[in-house]
Amino acid sequence: MQIVVENTLSFGQSISKVVFQITDNAMYYQDSKTIIEGIKITMKKRAAVNIADVKTTSIDTDWSMSPTWEDKTASTHMEMGLE
Repeated sequence: MQIVVENTLSFGQSISKVVFQITDNAMYYQDSKTIIEGIKITMKKRAAVNIADVKTTSIDTDWSMSPTWEDKTASTHMEMGLE
């Protein structure tokens, strides 16, 4: 899994923990090896608030995609963020 952090703010940031919902990322497998899609975090300012925009980054592979176990109609809530 690859996590990319882009800081578009005019000052530096320190990140010690990234919390995100892994069910948004696809998992691919081949024999006993696994690849999980990554995420890209963009630190930016929106109005007067600094936010972290988190997006899934897809991968190009010929490995088999694991079937999803979660019902697509299930509604879950998770507070994503950085620490």
